[in-house]
Amino acid sequence: MFKLSFKIGLLICTLFILASENSYAQIEINKRTWLSGYARSILAFDNFTNTFEPEDSLTARKLNSGHTLVDLEANIQPNKNLFIHGSTRIRNDQGGFWNSGITFDIRNLYIRGVIGNAVRFQLGDVQYKLTPYTFFNDPQDIYSYMPSVFREQASLINDDLFFDENNTWRQQGLTTDFGFTFKSILEEINVDAFVIRLRDVPAQRLFMGGHIDLIQSKYFSGQINYINTFDWEGTRGATLPEDMDAYFNPVLTGGFKFNFDINEFNLQLETEAGSSFERKVLGVDSLEFNDFFYDATLSGELKDWKLSLSFSEVGPDFRSAAAQTRRLSFEDGNIPAAFSEITNNDILSSQTDTIEGLPDKYMSRSISIFDIMREGRIFNSSLQQNLMVFNPAYNNISPYGAATPNRRMLGANFGRFSEEANWGFDIGLGIGNEIRGQGTIEKRAFTELTLNANYLLEIADNKILESIAFNLNGWLQNTARNSANEFEKIDLQTLFTAASIRFNLPSKFNINTGFIMLNSEGNEFFTDRDAIGSIRNFVSTDINHSEQLIGIGLGYDFNDRNSFDFYYNRTANSLKDREEYEIDNLTLLFKMKF
Repeated sequence: MFKLSFKIGLLICTLFILASENSYAQIEINKRTWLSGYARSILAFDNFTNTFEPEDSLTARKLNSGHTLVDLEANIQPNKNLFIHGSTRIRNDQGGFWNSGITFDIRNLYIRGVIGNAVRFQLGDVQYKLTPYTFFNDPQDIYSYMPSVFREQASLINDDLFFDENNTWRQQGLTTDFGFTFKSILEEINVDAFVIRLRDVPAQRLFMGGHIDLIQSKYFSGQINYINTFDWEGTRGATLPEDMDAYFNPVLTGGFKFNFDINEFNLQLETEAGSSFERKVLGVDSLEFNDFFYDATLSGELKDWKLSLSFSEVGPDFRSAAAQTRRLSFEDGNIPAAFSEITNNDILSSQTDTIEGLPDKYMSRSISIFDIMREGRIFNSSLQQNLMVFNPAYNNISPYGAATPNRRMLGANFGRFSEEANWGFDIGLGIGNEIRGQGTIEKRAFTELTLNANYLLEIADNKILESIAFNLNGWLQNTARNSANEFEKIDLQTLFTAASIRFNLPSKFNINTGFIMLNSEGNEFFTDRDAIGSIRNFVSTDINHSEQLIGIGLGYDFNDRNSFDFYYNRTANSLKDREEYEIDNLTLLFKMKF
């Protein structure tokens, strides 16, 4: 044990010394084999203050946590057509006694190559996506609107769970792609296909599909997409329960893109339409859905200015598991690790009795924006066959991304963004309604207004300050359902605002600040589903949700791959008749790539 501790300590010290140098080249064993990697050490100190009456006498007021980890990546290229990559993670959680907290995991393993100088493939761990209606990993709630001081901390979760900016899902399987070129009629045909074995499913559940891209010219192109998720017949086996579910979910879509240029003006029309079928069998219960969608966006650009108009309709029974699966999970029992129980047991009993319609999961501390920023355990990384639970205060219009079922939406965006300009903005407006009422013939109506603006102030000939970056963004969502029956009415309004200021110093230091405020008030209906996904009930609940989060970060960049950061975060949350608390947090973070 002493030898193991010494070796790990020596490794971390070596990495820190490497970070202090200007050189950060990967470790080359020979011309065909080299090592690279990533290291991180984090310490967090939390202080909890309960403002809920009567006073909480059970919850611990202070917590500290953290870990140190190293990803060692082996890269092998035996010849020009083959590449092998493997990554092992060594992690030591703070509080482990004599190395009892150390874990070793194979984090990444794949083989990539080219067959006959024409067909590319990757076997093993793959990152893959298609379109927002077939195979797509939408960002978690709130993340896209977070100021950078919070996104920097939230990015640790994304890295650990393989969530990337390209909206790919991390899976295991085989992918391949190849293409053809032509002299007339068509310029190119590009084909890619995949087959994936889904995990966390008792049966051999396979997910396969592909994409054909037809390029006629730079002015016109088309696409065809097909995916299918299904249980491979005969793989369930006699040892598995007889009531195991059978699943079948094919989705077929197609679309085209028209592109037209006149001098500095560009006009684009992009469309996608398709249909889905879903069949589930669970014991004596079965369920079948089939529906369609279509989506069209017309956009024009003139220099740095852009205007777009969009219209989409997604049927109430449209199901595409790989597009509708959420990162953030609000399922029963999925609660934050820090301060998970924040009131006395007798208080919990008396309060939940007074909140009609709230599920039992609300007896524990609800997931907050602060938790979305740092709690990896509340996230989901597996494709789910049922529509997942969501929080209407965080997104009640498109909780499943563009593929959210039962929506007819019209949108418009206008903005200006340029890499050369010091300022930019984007304003969006969305209006729409349900296609079919839920539990009533009356339909919800939706309105959304979004704003994103930034400005970079450059300061010349200043030895203390190089530049100041300002950012402001937010959104307003309103959900309403009118009815002659009072118990059917819905009126929910949510306002989210966020702002940040970043000071860039010439001495490799930076100061980053951010603020988030969310207020949601009104009423809604939670959809209660059974194990197969059928709706059992619509549960009415009142919502009076308020959150504030402030953050200050001080960072030092050794170089573009290595940094040390100090963060102070403070959150104040209030949920009507349920929770009122504040959490102060100090976080120390060291990161490096080598």
